[in-house]
Amino acid sequence: MLQLNGSRSSFLGAFVAASLCLAASVQAQAQQYTLTNLGGTRPGDTFDVALSNTGFATGWTVTNVGPLPNLGFVWSPKKSMTPNPPVGQPWTSFNGVDVNDSGTVVGLFGTASFMSQGYRWTSGAAEEIHGPLGFQGIPRAINSAGWIVGVGGGPGSGLRAIMWDPSLAPSFVADLTSASGINASNQVVGWRSDAAGTLRGFLWENGVLTSLGSLDPLNKGNVLPRAINDGGRVVGASVIGGHEHAFLWTAASGMTELTGLGVAGFPFNVSANDINSSGWILGYAPNAQGQADVLWGPDGSIRELAPLIPDIGPGKTWSQFFGAHSLNDAGQIGAVAITSALPPAVLGPQLRPILLTPANLTASALTPGTAGSVNTLQVSGATPGALAILAADADDPLDRGYATIEGCGSMGLAMKAPRVVASAPVDATGHATLTWKVPSSLTGVSMRVQVFQKSECFVSNVVRVSF
Repeated sequence: MLQLNGSRSSFLGAFVAASLCLAASVQAQAQQYTLTNLGGTRPGDTFDVALSNTGFATGWTVTNVGPLPNLGFVWSPKKSMTPNPPVGQPWTSFNGVDVNDSGTVVGLFGTASFMSQGYRWTSGAAEEIHGPLGFQGIPRAINSAGWIVGVGGGPGSGLRAIMWDPSLAPSFVADLTSASGINASNQVVGWRSDAAGTLRGFLWENGVLTSLGSLDPLNKGNVLPRAINDGGRVVGASVIGGHEHAFLWTAASGMTELTGLGVAGFPFNVSANDINSSGWILGYAPNAQGQADVLWGPDGSIRELAPLIPDIGPGKTWSQFFGAHSLNDAGQIGAVAITSALPPAVLGPQLRPILLTPANLTASALTPGTAGSVNTLQVSGATPGALAILAADADDPLDRGYATIEGCGSMGLAMKAPRVVASAPVDATGHATLTWKVPSSLTGVSMRVQVFQKSECFVSNVVRVSF
């Protein structure tokens, strides 16, 4: 954690305010994301990355070697990727499906080819999850208080939605077939089949089911709710004529469609897969090249995610963005990308889990980029009257470093050991000029620098320089 003196403010309030301005401004459309490699040099392909609001991440790596061909992991800013070991269980494979703010992980374990048994992992201890009738339980989401929802065997060996309390006592969620999400108030979303076999989406709260409706004017398409935020807003996909259409549901407005990028890209669809407390929504939609990961703002505006990540693209360390999976309340995104920077000793695929952190500030290059002289950097988009702080660290071509800012939750700098090298007040236009007398000892050293505002929990893009 980066320790600095300074006042604390409500990041959530600042983020909401910034988000509302973002959707209506040119600057907002250009907001970028910094990239942190959560997987380091571990061999294997990584799939799925779930995030908590406190900065924990979980997922799983397919190694295809050794006794554990599928290996779940836990990552946090204070600890690099580590396996969540199968303590007390004869597992041969396991994954990570979701993680809460305390770092408790839920997932599946089983054989190398078939993971069908659920578990909960806390601080090194793993416990198997069972349904009310003793069948295997499959967890899909866990909330901050430790309540879990998922699916398992029901009467007649059919599938039923299940909720587990923090003691792992199970109960069925009404007559739903499956549960996909739960929020801090224990509101649950899931679905069941009607008499015609069509899947219908529901919200469950205190024993009461509320239908989410459908975007299909003929009411024939499946409705799949995929996430619910702490405000009770639900997102998912409603099928019309065989194609997914993204939706947002609220108690006040019912189900409304989230528009795509304006491209009809059969067979690609539009779906909303996650939503945070500020109303930002993560999903996918077709673009001219195929299917793209997208973000919807609180006002419903849509933007493609990949162009907002400057470290990914042809000729760069990260050659291709592979997919986004989760979104937390800080606006951070859990995703996967392909890197070409791993050493030759690392064999196999190079698909790595990454953390994307929103860069609210825009920093220029460090000029003239010469050790032994005064170097200058410009920053814009900052909060007037607050201090802009410049931090520096040795560059890491694998992008593994991350340091949280004290008082800012999971928000942090894409650096392993940042050192403050300069600060300057921000003027009335949101601009600041920072100067750094670079030591001569850094001649020939590659560095990365970032600007941050501790009072607002804002960070800038990463600026790389070789002295």
